[in-house]
Amino acid sequence: MRLSITQKIFLGFSVIILLAVLILLVANPFLNRISRLSSQIVPLEKETLALEKYNEMIQLLENRLELYLVIGSQESKEDVLETLDRLEWLSGRFKAQKDLGGLQPIFKFNTRIVGSTGDLVTAISQKESAYKINLLLLEVLRQVDDFKRAYKELQRRNLQDSLNIVTAEREIIGTLLRTFVVLEVSIVLFGLLAAWLLSRLITRNLFKLRKATQEIAAGNFFTRVHVSGRDEIAQLGDSFNAMIDELRKSTVSRDYLDSIINTMADMLVVVDRDLKIIKANNAVYELLGYRDEELKQEPLSRILAQGQEGLDNRNFVAQLSKGGVINLETMFRGKADKDIPVLLSISAMHDQKGEIACIICTAQDLSAHKRAEEQEKQATELKSKLTSMVSYDLRSRMTAVYTGIYLLLSEKAEAVTAKQKGILDLMQRNTGRLLHLINNFLDFSRLEAGSAEFAIVENDINELVQDIYREMRPLTEGKGLGFNLRLAAGRGICLFDKDKIAQVLVNLVSNAVDFTEKGEIVIATQAQADGMRVEVSDTGAGIEKDDLERIFSSFEQIRIPGDGSGRTTVMGLAICKDIIQRHKGKIWVESHPGKGSSFYFILPAK
Repeated sequence: MRLSITQKIFLGFSVIILLAVLILLVANPFLNRISRLSSQIVPLEKETLALEKYNEMIQLLENRLELYLVIGSQESKEDVLETLDRLEWLSGRFKAQKDLGGLQPIFKFNTRIVGSTGDLVTAISQKESAYKINLLLLEVLRQVDDFKRAYKELQRRNLQDSLNIVTAEREIIGTLLRTFVVLEVSIVLFGLLAAWLLSRLITRNLFKLRKATQEIAAGNFFTRVHVSGRDEIAQLGDSFNAMIDELRKSTVSRDYLDSIINTMADMLVVVDRDLKIIKANNAVYELLGYRDEELKQEPLSRILAQGQEGLDNRNFVAQLSKGGVINLETMFRGKADKDIPVLLSISAMHDQKGEIACIICTAQDLSAHKRAEEQEKQATELKSKLTSMVSYDLRSRMTAVYTGIYLLLSEKAEAVTAKQKGILDLMQRNTGRLLHLINNFLDFSRLEAGSAEFAIVENDINELVQDIYREMRPLTEGKGLGFNLRLAAGRGICLFDKDKIAQVLVNLVSNAVDFTEKGEIVIATQAQADGMRVEVSDTGAGIEKDDLERIFSSFEQIRIPGDGSGRTTVMGLAICKDIIQRHKGKIWVESHPGKGSSFYFILPAK
């Protein structure tokens, strides 16, 4: 059958739906007849319930009338009259229901009984003659007997009608069940035949595919699948044949794979779930000095250095079971007890059930890398020592020059000419800048080497700012600049090293003085949720936009707008950034060329 699997399944379900529709069509007349018969049961049930209500009320009337005739009390009389009222109400209620027309004889007897009983009660109340009372009582009793006969007759008739209906329903249901049995047996037989044919059509080609996969698993890459038809399985067969062709072209032998593994530069070790070595490549044997028979079925700990045995435990295997790759630096131990640093990558290979089949360990020898790191570390330490030695030597000599110039310019020195004073002033400024640069370089070297110590405790930033203000005020006054404070209310308690943050503030204020020709410099503090913010702003030349991103970088030079000196080094700002970051704070700058700059940093509260 040249149909797709979808079309075949659709055809099968369509036949089932048609059979279901056939069952409904056959069953519909029977169900309609049952529905009509069932609709006749409801009025009969309602008539039966109404008759029971009437019978209960008549019996109650008999009992209360008997009691009234015996004791003749007013209370017993009211009970009789109340019962008559309830009979009249019940009769009126049932007469209003159209489906209780079969109770017409009962309605008549009810009216008569109510009238005769009422007359009897009236005669007794008016103390009529015993003869008249007895006549009325006999009339009441006769009418009650007539009611009971009519009640029994109606009850018998309703029971017979109900039996007739039930019998008819039973016959219809029996016929319907027999019909259903025949249809169901036919459907089951037809369904089994159709299912067999459909499964045969679908699975015939699947058996061919299964046989072909078994041939492939056995290593026969020249097998072919001959699938007839145009359905999805036939298309799968064509794809399977194409896959076999590609697999035959790309499949390599196990010897070839072993050759690839053994020529790898990195070490490869394969272990089982118990962390016993299954296979290792030549790089392992050459680097560690073992032979193949010395490592096979040995625990992984055999090639691990002392203190690295944490890899050889069940927790490690459980971690691999969760998936992913574990990368770590560890030490392998060679046969000659030589420890070799390696970068180890570990991953698990899982079987079809999702369980670990084996564990793949690849390792890269880090010996050369470690030697290069050690050499670089030694070179850095040597550079740091040389830098410190040269910087200290330069600073001592520059300090002597600066002091000599200061003495020449002081009032106690001998008189110098105006021209000589101008030259000495220029020498003093440049020598001061050079001395400041050397001090920054020394500080930066200590920070970079990690030798600078920090004593971070709770301090009041407002107090420190006031100290810096008093210290730097002569410098600003000497240049004719305003110097103002805007401190946060109360105490500015936060965590910082007082000397290091003082160095930051001195650097920022010194830079502001150097690059501000007129205007003012302001130091402001402000309390924030995450700590205290400190701002040092000026009205100087500002910073170009392209230089803002590099201003805190080491050994960078930036151009100051309007500054005739050209570009200037900002090592002091790199030191400031390093100090603030060691405090786990943040530092940044906002600037507009020609309008000034504002440097901000935040010190954490905790």
